Amino acid sequence: KQWYQRRVRGGTKWRNIVKPDRSESLIQISAGQYGVWAVAASGRCYIRLQVGSAKEWGASWELVDSDPMVSISVNGSDQVFGIRKSDRAIVTRRNITGENVAGEG
Repeated sequence: KQWYQRRVRGGTKWRNIVKPDRSESLIQISAGQYGVWAVAASGRCYIRLQVGSAKEWGASWELVDSDPMVSISVNGSDQVFGIRKSDRAIVTRRNITGENVAGEG
């Protein structure tokens, strides 16, 4: 029922983007060059695939195989950092590319 939105070029409208899993709420999103990352209330991490100039809102969500997270942060160079839920350790993913948008844990 709940949808997440992004501002559409031109600045006056929002486009609805369906959540990755309609049964749980997203608590955070962060955008990088190759995708938009999201953390659900359960700690599951998702990445929005095929985000780019041809399809600014992307195509679909993919579950990222990782430990549950409290928070994530992505910068313009696609360095992804997270805070792991179990022990609050700061963790990172590596080898993020256009072909491997989720990288490796």
